[in-house]
Amino acid sequence: MFIPKILQKEISRVQCEMLNQYFCISFDGTTRMGEAVNICARFVPPDFTAVNTRLLSLVTTAKHMNGVALFRHISSILMTKLGMNSTYIVGISRDSCATNGVACQRLLELC
Repeated sequence: MFIPKILQKEISRVQCEMLNQYFCISFDGTTRMGEAVNICARFVPPDFTAVNTRLLSLVTTAKHMNGVALFRHISSILMTKLGMNSTYIVGISRDSCATNGVACQRLLELC
């Protein structure tokens, strides 16, 4: 009962903080016992007083995602759930997994 309310407040806070901000995203996953994928964002406020990091998403799936599915997941979180504009993405970090490379290539096409 309280978790959805807290989650919605946190989503609203992130949306307000990152509105029209340039940001970098970082994502990673693990395929041990299914898949856990996290997406984080880093950004600097207009007064340059700090480097802020926000966890945007942490999901678990029963199966490993391929590169296209991972791209769809990331873009869905950023653009649909959080309402972020892809043109504000100025950096992407990931590990060397080939699946992540495919997702990055597709994300770069949006920027």
